[in-house]
Formats: sequence, C-alpha cells, structure tokens
Amino acid sequence: MKKETISPEEYSNILSSISLSQILLNDCSAKKHEVKSKGGAIDLDISMKLGFDQNASEVSFITTYKLEGVKRSEGTDEKVFTITTSFLLSYMKTKEVEVTKEFVNVFKNNSIELVSWPYFREFVQNMISRMGFPPLTLPSKFFSK
Repeated sequence: MKKETISPEEYSNILSSISLSQILLNDCSAKKHEVKSKGGAIDLDISMKLGFDQNASEVSFITTYKLEGVKRSEGTDEKVFTITTSFLLSYMKTKEVEVTKEFVNVFKNNSIELVSWPYFREFVQNMISRMGFPPLTLPSKFFSK
C-alpha cells in the first residue's frame, strides 16, 4: 500500500493559511479505581487520537488523550486510575485553502501535540493531586507508541 505524502511547499502553504484562534476543553473524565493491593509501581499507558473537521472559514482539531495508571504484578493488570480529556483547537482560515489528510498527518506530529499536550499535562497533574496520589509530572513532549 502506497503511503500518501505531502510536499514541503504544499504543507507550508496550508500552514501559513491557518491561525490558531482558541483552545477549549471539550470533554474530560477522571476516575480512581478500587485496587486490591497497596503500594508498588504504577505503569503509565498514554494514547492520543486526533479528529478534524473544516468548513470554508475554519478548521477544528479534536485531540483526545487517555492516561491509564496500571499496576502490573503476578500476571494481572489492575487499573489504578484513568484520565481522559478532549480538547478542541480551532484554527481560522486566513486564505481559501483545503486542509488535506496528508497535511493533518504531518501537522499532528509537529504542531498539534505541541499545542495541546501542555493542557493535558496540567490537567493530569491537577487530577492526580485531587485523587490523593503523589505528584506526577508528565514529560514535556508526548511520545506516541
């Protein structure tokens, strides 16, 4: 299967035609699960999904992050907490342009994560504290699997 690509010129043209106008918390949830055993290490499983939509004047990206704290011991996985957020990033189109899927694939790894990840990091830090866990600071960059 051929991988679709975008030229640097086309990417630059689209990028220069959009301007970030707002970032909103679209949806969120935080759950502290009941666990049988106390103490021990917790592994962090982080995932991110991206959706986008556009019209003549705007393109919107929705980044959804999910963080699960999982205690792995003796062949069993036990969820300790789950935190999920969804952020809406709205970009105004400053020129008439069609945002392509190829652009989004590159933009996701280069820009969207840089814009939305700090909001998720702050949300996680706040929720972890409110759940009574020791402080947790995520890395400054999202590293996808």
